[in-house]
Amino acid sequence: MLQNTGLLYDTIVASGKSIVIFDIFDTIIHRKSHPEDLKKIFSNRLINYLSLGNYTSEQMYGLRAQGERELCLANSESGYDLEFRFNDLCGWLYNSLKHNFDSSFTEADFTKIAREIEYTVEVTNQYLDENVVATIQKLKREGYTVLCCSDFYLDLDFIKRFLLLYEIDDQFDKIFVSSEYLLTKRSGRLYSLILQDYAPQQSLMIGDNAESDCRQAEYVGINSILLDRAWAQLLHGKYNSNFNSKYFTNKIDAVLATDDNTLFGEFALTSFYFIHKLHLELVAKGYKDAFFLAREGQVLKEMYDIYQNTCIKNNAFRINAHYLMASRRSTFMPSLEKLEKEKFFNLFRQYINISFAEFMYSLGFNDSTIDQLSEKLSISKHKRERDFPRSETFIRLLISDDFYDLYKSRRVEQKENFKNYLSQFEVKQPDRLALVDVGWKGTIQDNIYKILDGEVAVDGLYIGLVVPTDNTNNNNTKSGLLFSKDLNRPFQDIYDENRSLFEVLFAANHGSVVSFNKADNGSITVETEDFSQEVKFYKDNILPVIERIKMIYKNICAEYAKSSVDISVLDSLVAKHHSRMVLFPSKKELEWHLDLYHVENFGVFERNIFNKEKSSLSVLKKFENYLDYKKNPDKITKESIWPAAEFAKGGLFKSMSKYSSDKYNTIFNK
Repeated sequence: MLQNTGLLYDTIVASGKSIVIFDIFDTIIHRKSHPEDLKKIFSNRLINYLSLGNYTSEQMYGLRAQGERELCLANSESGYDLEFRFNDLCGWLYNSLKHNFDSSFTEADFTKIAREIEYTVEVTNQYLDENVVATIQKLKREGYTVLCCSDFYLDLDFIKRFLLLYEIDDQFDKIFVSSEYLLTKRSGRLYSLILQDYAPQQSLMIGDNAESDCRQAEYVGINSILLDRAWAQLLHGKYNSNFNSKYFTNKIDAVLATDDNTLFGEFALTSFYFIHKLHLELVAKGYKDAFFLAREGQVLKEMYDIYQNTCIKNNAFRINAHYLMASRRSTFMPSLEKLEKEKFFNLFRQYINISFAEFMYSLGFNDSTIDQLSEKLSISKHKRERDFPRSETFIRLLISDDFYDLYKSRRVEQKENFKNYLSQFEVKQPDRLALVDVGWKGTIQDNIYKILDGEVAVDGLYIGLVVPTDNTNNNNTKSGLLFSKDLNRPFQDIYDENRSLFEVLFAANHGSVVSFNKADNGSITVETEDFSQEVKFYKDNILPVIERIKMIYKNICAEYAKSSVDISVLDSLVAKHHSRMVLFPSKKELEWHLDLYHVENFGVFERNIFNKEKSSLSVLKKFENYLDYKKNPDKITKESIWPAAEFAKGGLFKSMSKYSSDKYNTIFNK
């Protein structure tokens, strides 16, 4: 037995053989997990990608195992070895599951998806033995005949894809795979096939299995070298316990507990859960591209890239992720009708107590234009009207020829520029657009749909929505993947408890988009608000928290890549961890959140400080706050940005504890 593969080349040369046959798995390619665990992961991914939520991973794994047994027995009865072909297994599974599919979904469709899942699961959990590969390359350079021989149910195309991935596909003169012939090394019959073309006395078998790679090879006259892979045998003995839900849950708990000083560390798990659901939704709907909307989409896209690079190693399931610079403000003007028809609904439905300047800023006009028009029309720039749509100021504006010309020119220009900006992205499906964002109302999506004149189907995929999802227009649909006010999403009240947390922890490193401008070369550039006043606060207070969360997120992705945990387990696991942050935050987390501020850049343009009164509260003031709370509890529990923070601001920690405990028990102990 050879324990040090660094000595493999010298051992082969000393044998005097000119034909060297290599086993594949645990010889050239290692797996990070037991082969049966990979089948469980396959079962889990098959459920996810084909929306077979009525099966658990264990049930699907059991169904796969049954198919493998029946196919092996049928092949044995036909005179072959106990082996099967993966394509035959796909056919068997399709026939067992086809009652779940639409009639248009064929066996060929199923097989294509199943093969890509199998490939993805394999390569995500593989790595090369560098010493063995170096030996193979050296042998090839020196003129040896190098063969590859494996007992494996995956066919030759799979093996070639693996070797091509590792750039060693040109190192082998011929590859023998048991599933191609239904003959195996463990029976010795695959060796007999090899010896039809290669002389046994010149051949040497290299592998890790004492029976298949050594005794059976030597039985037909092929000398062998047995590699010491005791560590792999230890790994392979763990598969019965390593991939159950409790194991994954414990792993995640360990990841989240790595640093008690991390603020909102569980946010990494919530982010993973959303990204995971997002990816499955994009694949299920057949998207090839997804656009992550500024500004929260910047961090979301980074996380999606990490997820794909860690968990999705196969182009068939990869989505091209793009960062789309857009905002409510920048998409509002180009989405509008001609002035005589326009009602400014998306602005006035939320903001009516605004000034002339704020109205003009929302349309994307700059200070110079606003100054000139206000002077010409004798309008006070910054006086806030109690009901701007009904004000004399607004009426005067609408009948102004100067405003009419400015409006028309700006609307046409920005509409054309946005369309050209969008066309600068290379996409595979220009007739459909998947938008990703934190959500709440989906206003940017509505604007974009109008800009594109309803000719492009727009599908918004959000963390949550707070308005009813009117999807009667099939070309402009919205989905809240974690919560939606008019749909009964599991645990949605937990995710809706503090929406500002998503906005803060997905903060971008640039200002809000103002407009789309044409450069001298004809390309479209994006103008953003000056970020210089916020950049120091962002770098000192926000970015360190985001970066730490991203580190935890990477570890969670790595754990999931080798897991077969069911989505139903994730539902409860993630919600409970998220509830810790929003219902039972630490003092440090509350203080951090209350030191933040929010800048409004549409409708009203102002900075809102989360905690304006930072001085300590007297006993009398706390008592007054308590009386106010008892008189009108909804002001805190239903109308505030984050109830826990409002309780803390008022010094009402006992009330906060009761509220949080009651809400937790109501949601999780139903």
